[in-house]
Amino acid sequence: MVALVAVALWACGKGKAEPSATPGAAPDQTAPLLKAQGTDALPAETRVIVGLSVPKIASAPLARRLVADLLGRDAEARQRLADILARCKIDPEKDVESLTIGMVEGQDLALLVRGKLDEKSLAECVRAEATAGGGSFADQPLLGRTVYVATSKEGGQKVLFTFAPDKTLVVALSEAWLTKILDPKAPKLDGAKDKEMVALLGRVSKDAAVWGTGFLPPGVGKNLLEVTGGQVTQPAQSTAFEAAFDKGLVATLRLDMKGATDAEKLAAFVKSQLDWLAVAAQKYSIGPVVAKIQVVSDQASVKISAHLDENDVKTLEAALAKSEKKEQSK
Repeated sequence: MVALVAVALWACGKGKAEPSATPGAAPDQTAPLLKAQGTDALPAETRVIVGLSVPKIASAPLARRLVADLLGRDAEARQRLADILARCKIDPEKDVESLTIGMVEGQDLALLVRGKLDEKSLAECVRAEATAGGGSFADQPLLGRTVYVATSKEGGQKVLFTFAPDKTLVVALSEAWLTKILDPKAPKLDGAKDKEMVALLGRVSKDAAVWGTGFLPPGVGKNLLEVTGGQVTQPAQSTAFEAAFDKGLVATLRLDMKGATDAEKLAAFVKSQLDWLAVAAQKYSIGPVVAKIQVVSDQASVKISAHLDENDVKTLEAALAKSEKKEQSK
């Protein structure tokens, strides 16, 4: 679990930007949306959310390869995670249905895991892992539930987890954040009050294999200014993305800017980069695939989308395999 949380922290970043004005959805429409996405348990302060459907990722060869490539960037961490899962007798493809990651300012993070995990077995396994590394493990009561606390040897890293009544595994990095998730009286994401965040959630589909949305940390938003050489004058404010692998690949990334001018400038910059990428991609025979990536600006937003059919995906997989073999031969 510590490894999973670490991966989530690395992927999502930290902090938040000031929210931009975004119209909210009607309150009577948001409750089903939040429940369907598994986000109805997240505290109202949540500003970044990522969701993954493990069965949908596992059933798509391209998705599996992309995940393997991501984890493969740190071979040691990948092997360590694999070893931990093996010792804990957890097969993600069989035992995990979905993961939902919620983040707020700083490093507060929630990881909700739905599946077939056994509380006693997981607690004993984490206990063994924590103490074997010189750390400590304890359990304590919290709001009528047993909360397990694993602390690193130096005491600098602490992970708390428990099981909700519906058997969802709830993981957090602080007792305060875990309490906000478990306490039914604590404010949760609500369409009537958290219109901006819920409006962002309304942009992504609960049926996607991978999706995410949230307000961008200041540092991430400012990176666009440097990347575009000053063509974009204000940091990006928020983002939403999703990817589905049912028949080919359908992926969308949306960035919300401060104004329409910056959106137009960013769209033009991305298009120019894609033109160069399409030329370079000819080396791997995927120029036509890259050419299917579409970029449009809509008021203060930039939308980047790709609709690839099954043949396109096979071409892309072959190119990735070719690149992988080339790297291995070095």
